Amino acid sequence: MDMAAQAVPRTPPSSWLLRIAVTAHMVAAFAQPVTAGIYLSGGFNGLGWHLDGANAATIAGAFQIVMAVVVAVRARRVWPLVGSLTLMAIEYVVYEAGKAGALWLHIPLSVVVIVGSTVMVLGVWLLPLSRRCRPFRTDGNLAAEQANDDG
Repeated sequence: MDMAAQAVPRTPPSSWLLRIAVTAHMVAAFAQPVTAGIYLSGGFNGLGWHLDGANAATIAGAFQIVMAVVVAVRARRVWPLVGSLTLMAIEYVVYEAGKAGALWLHIPLSVVVIVGSTVMVLGVWLLPLSRRCRPFRTDGNLAAEQANDDG
């Protein structure tokens, strides 16, 4: 085997940016119970901080989706995009439930967001995000390669 075949795949810059975005999103999600606790323990400015945190989480989530699209296109990894879109859809419901005062929905779905963002962080940091590709063929015989893949 030559050195190129033995090389460990490097993590491309787009995947590093996705890792940063997912981590920032998780940090913003974990700050939300803290600000809610400040408000519930009598600090009335905690509600404004909670809203600011929700807006920060939304911005981090939007950046996460953009980077997940880039990783899906460049690295052919779709699961970060599916996870990011699912997480943001749940966050939208959490946001609207919080504005409406529906705490019976807001609180349990917030727990789902925290768990989901933690799973996303573990996934993007532990699973490889390098590009999946077939070995380069120099003889141009695609039919033989497909026959070998089928058998």
